[in-house]
Amino acid sequence: MIKERETNMPSSKKIISRKLVILGNGFDLNLGMKSRFSDFAASNYGKEVLQQNRWKNPRPYWYNFEENMAQNYTSALLKRIRAEKERVKSSHLHKFGYYLKQYRNISEKLTEYLEAAQDDVLNAQNEISSRNDANPFKHSPTIPEVMPETDKKLKEADAILSFNYTQTPQEIFGISDERVIYIHGSLKDNNIILGANNDVNFQGEINDFTPLRKAFRRDVNDFIQRQKPDSDVLNEFKKFDMQFYNYRNLPTEFYKAKILPEVLELDENYEMISKYFVDDQLLNFGEQNWDRTMKIKEEWKRNSKLAPQIIDYVSNNLFRPFKIDLGIGIHSLNEIEEISIMGHSLNSDIEVIEDLLHSCLKLKKVNIFYYNGESITEKMRKVEFVLKNVFYSNVDVNLISYWAK
Repeated sequence: MIKERETNMPSSKKIISRKLVILGNGFDLNLGMKSRFSDFAASNYGKEVLQQNRWKNPRPYWYNFEENMAQNYTSALLKRIRAEKERVKSSHLHKFGYYLKQYRNISEKLTEYLEAAQDDVLNAQNEISSRNDANPFKHSPTIPEVMPETDKKLKEADAILSFNYTQTPQEIFGISDERVIYIHGSLKDNNIILGANNDVNFQGEINDFTPLRKAFRRDVNDFIQRQKPDSDVLNEFKKFDMQFYNYRNLPTEFYKAKILPEVLELDENYEMISKYFVDDQLLNFGEQNWDRTMKIKEEWKRNSKLAPQIIDYVSNNLFRPFKIDLGIGIHSLNEIEEISIMGHSLNSDIEVIEDLLHSCLKLKKVNIFYYNGESITEKMRKVEFVLKNVFYSNVDVNLISYWAK
């Protein structure tokens, strides 16, 4: 939310250096968690639901599953529509409704599976701690002790952007909850997000495909967290927010409420730097145009039957979809001078990572953590990805082992 952050903004005269850690599934894998897609697919939790969903021969990576989910669902339905002369029939949407139900079933079973997998890792760590407490003269090393460089970077971080769902940074490394930003929901909040982030998968789509978009589901999670809506308001918000992801990228509600010209004029004056994150540009623009924004909001309320909670929320976001906020630890992307990437393949959610790297204008260092046995080719691919997307080419890129002393 733009106004809420305004009062916490540091003085522009003060030079602040912040550190950010990005976590991906490889981080949990290095802790011994069986969190690959292939692990889930081979489990009792995954076998039945994936067979119901006609999933065969699953590849081991989550990004394969997410890409296939979007491509399979959208292409199958769009081909059927095109074969029938582009007319969308109720039978098509019924079919897609079946797909969405399967998607929800997969999310529920995945949540159950990951909770069990997380418990296995945490119980093993707790057992080691209990043995050490019982017999301090026969000390068994804990995970932070055998991964000291990993532990150091996590504890130094002002914020941790986690693409995982698990509580391992808090439970194993002692990181406080408020420093961990869950971009795709968490097991703790029971709101995990599965979906696709690549817009290419959704070109030419109809609105009904929007629930497969991670960006849309991030909007929904944030709305729930901030507004605590009842089920009717939540469903109303989903219908409204879906329109941000159609080919016009604007809700028809703006036209119906007679605020479209004002919203478009406001939009024309904003020069966007980051597409996905709250940045200085957005914060400053919100501060400068707050009175104007509130006038548009009041006009919207007078001309609309939409729930006031939705109008308040969207207006506070400057009539835009939700953007990712890095929390109390990092107020501005321009404060970030060091990023450590732990366990993210840089194959999935690449639009978000690219946007982040390019928007951190004062970034000086990127650390890429790697596991034992990771190929030189894979390491170099990640280094090249970072160098290709940082704003300045003189950023220092380091390769660090998870087990470095």
